[in-house]
Amino acid sequence: MLIAKSIAGGLQTIGRVKRKVRLAAGLDKGNVLSTEAMQRGWECLALFAERLQDIPDKNITIVATATLRLPK
Repeated sequence: MLIAKSIAGGLQTIGRVKRKVRLAAGLDKGNVLSTEAMQRGWECLALFAERLQDIPDKNITIVATATLRLPK
């Protein structure tokens, strides 16, 4: 997760949180996530939510990993 502030048309990094969730390792042949992979994802999102709690929703943009964009 990258936390940045928009300044004069550019971005200034305020903070960074990095966690290896390994979602792709939890995909089966039908591109369905395992329960374990989903749990790792939920735990990571909970950590991110803690860091974002004081930032207004309108100032948050979320982009998902490629694993979550795969068709079923």
